[in-house]
Order: sequence, then C-alpha cells, then structure tokens
Amino acid sequence: MDITLIRHAETTPTPWKNGMGVGRNIAMWSRQAAGEFDVLIATAEMSGTVPFSSYPGVDRSLLVTAGRLLLKSTHRETVLSKDSEPLVFAGEEKIIGTAIGGERVQDFNVLSKRGVVHHTLARWEVPALGREISASGSLLVHIQEGQAKVLCEAFEAQLHTGDTVIINELSGQTCSVKSIGHAICIVGDIEYL
Repeated sequence: MDITLIRHAETTPTPWKNGMGVGRNIAMWSRQAAGEFDVLIATAEMSGTVPFSSYPGVDRSLLVTAGRLLLKSTHRETVLSKDSEPLVFAGEEKIIGTAIGGERVQDFNVLSKRGVVHHTLARWEVPALGREISASGSLLVHIQEGQAKVLCEAFEAQLHTGDTVIINELSGQTCSVKSIGHAICIVGDIEYL
C-alpha cells in the first residue's frame, strides 16, 4: 500500500494568465512523455467569466466546493453549486464558466487520459460513526468542508478542509472515513485500464 497525504497549506497556488483565478495541482502522475499526464487532480478558484482550458483526449470530472458556477457550451447550460453532483465531460469541450452573483467559485477536478485511466467521483457527508470505502484502483479522499479522520490498515490521519489523501494498491482492503464534528468529503476511484 502506497499512501500520499497532501495538506492544502503545502500546495502552491498558480495564478492564471488571465488574472481571473488561481489553480493548485494536488497530484499528477504519468506513464506518458514529459509534459503529459495520465491523471491530474487539481483545485481552482475563479471569479468573473473564464473559458475553461482545453484537454483533448481527457475525461474530466468537476465538483464545485464553494459558490455557484454557470457553465455554458454548445452541449449544455448548467449551474453547479457545492451541493451538485459531479459534472463529467470531455476535456476538449469548449466551456465558458461564470461565477454567479459576483461570488468567488472554488472547484475540485480530476482529469484522466481517455482509454488509459478511468475515474469516478462522489461527494457525501461523513457520519461521525464513519463510512467504509474501497476502490478498484487508487482511492482518493479530499475534504471539502470540516475535519475527518481517514483510517486504513496501519495508516491514520486527521484531514482538514482542502487536505487530500491518495491510497494506491489497496488490494481489496477497505478504509474508513469518520467525521470530527461535521465533514463533507469527495471520494474518487482512479484505475488504470
């Protein structure tokens, strides 16, 4: 079992060229050539109206973690909030995002190379008694809000808002997540095909 714990405070914000937001790369791994990725896990914070970056050949899942976001493309017009289901779309889809009501919007993204990696994302409230989770590939747990304890075999860590843990090579084991007070987390399963 290989475990990576990424504290929000340890990630570096990168301002966007248009000045309308910042991004933070949480994790990236690749079996591809330099500069390409198989999986990219990132957060972003934006205001105003911004075109989304294009990622041809990539499947993308996006969850809003703060604010409300209007997304427009030739395929959709959707409003997402911190209570919405994940939006899954092709990375090459041309999307314009607008922060509604002058709010700053924060989101969580997983991008995976189509045909190489498959991923799923879900968001749920974490019960104090805990909830068991497993993954067929790598398990991703990101704390959207609050604090939670992640326990898996000999690993135990307390995570705060914005923290992420990635557990590789679970080999059929089950982990659990328990809230400390109140917590909402994003859980992902990332698997090479």
